[in-house]
Amino acid sequence: MGRSIGLGGQAEIYETRRIGGGYEARLGTRLEYAPYVIGDDTQAWMHKGRWWTLKKVGEKAKPGIERLFEAMSKRLAAFLDGR
Repeated sequence: MGRSIGLGGQAEIYETRRIGGGYEARLGTRLEYAPYVIGDDTQAWMHKGRWWTLKKVGEKAKPGIERLFEAMSKRLAAFLDGR
C-alpha cells in the first residue's frame, strides 16, 4: 500500500507495507534535484551546512521513534494482559 503526500503528491512520498507481523515505512521525494540538496553523499557544495541531509534527519529522529515504539509496545502488552 502506498500513498503520496505533500505538494499535491509531486514532491513528498511515503509508503507503508506489512512485513510478517510488522510494518515497514519508507519516506522520500520524487524531485529530480533532491539528491543535490538533501543527499548524504551527493549534496552540492552550496547546500552543505544550509540544508539537512537524509542521514542527519534519520539520526535526529531515531530516539523519538524508538521512544514512540517502546511506549506503543508497553501499551499493547498491557492491553493484551487485560490491563
